[in-house]
Amino acid sequence: MNQDLLKYFIPLQPMIKKAMGDWKICDKGIWKHPLMTVTVIKSLHGVLVFSYSDGTTLPVHDSTQDKFIRIPLTIDPVNPKRGLWGMLEGHKTLGEGTDCVVYVDNHIEVTGNTPTEAILKALCQQEGLR
Repeated sequence: MNQDLLKYFIPLQPMIKKAMGDWKICDKGIWKHPLMTVTVIKSLHGVLVFSYSDGTTLPVHDSTQDKFIRIPLTIDPVNPKRGLWGMLEGHKTLGEGTDCVVYVDNHIEVTGNTPTEAILKALCQQEGLR
């Protein structure tokens, strides 16, 4: 995860958290201090266990879970509405050329260096952010 994408993920958190619902096994997130990627690896008696990018594994209680930046899949093949692509409303098309381009209902057109960046920018525009 790089800072360029984080600047889109942070303002989108309310929408992302609503769309994703409860944390599930394999969900990813970011812990900001220090910056580390986390992955939910199991649920132990109702408490989620997170694996941090530094190799640490810790249980995370409900009260702490909101402190993580949720990072959904760009496209979730199992539950599409939990992925970034599924969070875009309307008829959508992803085109690729020099840049990735997202078209939504023929009125939102956004470019990015990667499909994820283009979709994040389109979501920000959809939500009236930036």
